[in-house]
Amino acid sequence: MTHAILVYHRIVEGAAERFHDVTVTAFEQHLDRLLALGARRETPYGPLRLGDGRGLFISFDDATDDHALAGRLLERRGLTGLFLVPAGRLGEPGRLTPAQVSGLAAAGHVIGAHGLSHERFDRMAPTDLDRELSQPRAILSGLTGREIDWLAPPGGLCPPGLADRVAAHGYRFVRTMRWGLAGADLSGLLPALPVTSRTTPDGFSRLLAGKGMIRLARAKDMVKSVMGETLWDALRERWRR
Repeated sequence: MTHAILVYHRIVEGAAERFHDVTVTAFEQHLDRLLALGARRETPYGPLRLGDGRGLFISFDDATDDHALAGRLLERRGLTGLFLVPAGRLGEPGRLTPAQVSGLAAAGHVIGAHGLSHERFDRMAPTDLDRELSQPRAILSGLTGREIDWLAPPGGLCPPGLADRVAAHGYRFVRTMRWGLAGADLSGLLPALPVTSRTTPDGFSRLLAGKGMIRLARAKDMVKSVMGETLWDALRERWRR
């Protein structure tokens, strides 16, 4: 069976301000839709399971402070999330504190790394990249009392050889921003399903099924490679409006 790895960024009260913002109302609708599809927690720290047998992870990038609320909304429904944390940015304005990360872990959520500084891996020297991989594991293990198995490269940008390098640092799973469904064994660089301000209720159901993702992913990657990251982000925000 495949795995659907949903990706959320900010969960906001009121109107969405950025492309990746999802309102609290929409987020709760998504969770209730997942429950209707049989989403349940089977094992501690493993994937959730949908009624059709597929695995499910509900992941959150960037450790923004609204993720504390996201964790509570999941807990009310007996679900857990995968919170991917830029460990060197904790406690900054608008971000989770170390104590909040510890609290999420104590509530049964999985904590993973999103780098140390939240800078792009593909522009780093090897020694800097090694620091971005090793230090978050040490920091987050200290906060959670658990080994840190998950890594999400900032921006989903993966330099050549990343899979072997992260394995050498002890990570087991690498979630990228390549669009699609992950395989049964969760090996290699894992694709994901981004949820944004543009995701309608019907669109959420299609997203969960992975429908149309390969075609869209190829188009996105082509545009992004031609325009570059900065212009791509500007185009995306303009499209949102």
